[in-house]
Parts: sequence; C-alpha cells; structure tokens
Amino acid sequence: MLPSEHDKNFKLHLANSKISQQLLNNDLLNKKIKLYHIDTKIDLDLIKKLYLEFSKSEEYINYSSLETTTGEEDTDILLKLFKVVTKNLFFCESTDDIYPSWEDDESLVLGAVKKVIKQLKDDDEFFEQFLPDEEATLEFGEVLLLETIKNEDALKEVINPLLENWDMERVANIDLIMIKMAVTEFLKFDSIPTKVTLNEYVEISKIYSTEKSKEFINGLLDKLVRQFQLENKMHKSGRGLQN
Repeated sequence: MLPSEHDKNFKLHLANSKISQQLLNNDLLNKKIKLYHIDTKIDLDLIKKLYLEFSKSEEYINYSSLETTTGEEDTDILLKLFKVVTKNLFFCESTDDIYPSWEDDESLVLGAVKKVIKQLKDDDEFFEQFLPDEEATLEFGEVLLLETIKNEDALKEVINPLLENWDMERVANIDLIMIKMAVTEFLKFDSIPTKVTLNEYVEISKIYSTEKSKEFINGLLDKLVRQFQLENKMHKSGRGLQN
C-alpha cells in the first residue's frame, strides 16, 4: 500500500489545465447540459473505471509526472483520454442505450467533440463559436427543410426519370432525402454555387450513408445539374455563381 514514485510525483495537470477548466466552468455549456438532462445520465462508476483505465497508460503517467505542462500537451492528453473513452465497450453500450439514434449520430458527434478540443483557446467564448448563427439556422436550414417538404411530389417527378433501372422505393431513404435537398438548393437558393451544393451533399453522404451511395448521389446530381442547365431552370445570382 506504500505510494510508488509515480504517486509521489503525481500532479493534477489534467484537472487543472486551462482547457479542462474552460470546459468545466463554461456557463453556456453547463446550461445546455442541464437543459438536455445530460448531467442525469452520467454514470459515475463508469467514469471512475474509464479514468482508472487511462491512468495506467504510459502517456498519462508521463504527463502527470511533469513539473509543468504546455497548452499543447494538455490538448494532446485530453485527446488521448477522449480516444480511450470512445473505444471503451462499456461507454459505447451505455451511450447506445441512452441515445437510440447513437449509431447514426456517433461519427458526427465524436468528430465535433474532437474538433472542439483541438480548437479550445484561452477565452471563454469557445462554445458560442460552434453554435450555428441565425442565418444558418433560420434563413437557410429552416427554409431548406420546409421547401423540400412542401415540394415533395414535384421533387419526385424530377428525380424519378433519372433513376433509370432503379425504382424510387429501392433507393435508401437517407440518399433520397439528400438528393431532394440538393435539388431544392439547385433551384431555390440562387446565392449558393452549383458546385458547392454538389460537393457538400457528396461529403454528407460519406458520413451518413455508404461508399456506393456517395458515387450514386454524385452521378445523379451531376445528371440533374446538366438537365437543369439545358432547361435553363437554375438562375444563380452574383458574379461567378453560374457554375
């Protein structure tokens, strides 16, 4: 039961680092945690197990033995801890139990968290930096959603002839949703360049759908763009937005 050399030299760098304190004490982040009752879903026993697992790693032993640490070292160790947590079977199973859509959301959420950790600064406004602004949510996102729903039948009529040997019922729902939204952007959002829309939905398909879906969506949207251009249906405004 005697303390080891590591125990004697142990420093609370991880808990006391600026980025850990920034996450812990951010008012807006804490309000969101309470709003969505995330604090009630935390399993303290699981957290203890995760920490004990990580505390045995060579990286953490070396880090916690340092006299002082740099911001880069603090960020690096937090990313290593995050990796250990997300690879833990118990964490994955418990998160899946709490959030039914976790299988679909996992890659997006984990990528966003990793991005936040990497970009944490010394200021207290980090959380606000990752919130979508009013233009993105109301003037674009909400309008795109409503326009796509409102024109459901018309969009199907546009898309169906280009499916060739495919029945629309055989197309994966998520792929069909992305195609409909892309068509809405092509025809209704004059300020968004055609190439931007095409590239964005191909990138989104990589996250939410399969490798084959990416090729399918890219090919179909490319055909639709050529058709709309021939029929003069796309009217992009602003210099350089015709392509």
